[in-house]
Amino acid sequence: MLLKFDNSIVSHISCSIPSKKMDLIDYADEIGISKEEASKIINTTGISQICISDDNQTSSDLCIDAFNTILEDHPEIPNEIEAVIFVSQTPDFIAPQTSNIIQHKLEMSNDVLTFDLRMGCSGYVYGLMQAKLLINSGLNKVLLLAGDTSTKFINKKDKTVSMVFGDAGSATVIEKKE
Repeated sequence: MLLKFDNSIVSHISCSIPSKKMDLIDYADEIGISKEEASKIINTTGISQICISDDNQTSSDLCIDAFNTILEDHPEIPNEIEAVIFVSQTPDFIAPQTSNIIQHKLEMSNDVLTFDLRMGCSGYVYGLMQAKLLINSGLNKVLLLAGDTSTKFINKKDKTVSMVFGDAGSATVIEKKE
């Protein structure tokens, strides 16, 4: 049985991408493939460029940037958040959890539940499911942050990942619906 979102909604969503972009046709020489092979990958995936974070930019930085976009029109939200879920394969540190760091940076109450999910591609969907479960358990508003800075960790010569994995962060607010 699939989990249904009958009593909750996604009320806000935003993303943040680094300003540095790499055109994949130009990247072909750097990873040692022909421009024709790069074109084939681009046509197959639909990805023609990737975004690359600065050396000192973390996954949480990108997620917080995305959340700050939401805050521009809704400055009250941090006081209403009851849980923060952070999804990433590239957390800021092994310990402590990145969600704890985010909670502190956003000056949220110490009563806010925080946890990390160390997942990749399907992580956002699992994060939504966890948010739904928290709403079903009685919480009213959950912040789901998903982001990665994969370009810092992947082998630049591995065309199977370097041509499709870029850096970005997202912020999603899920709340109880009457």
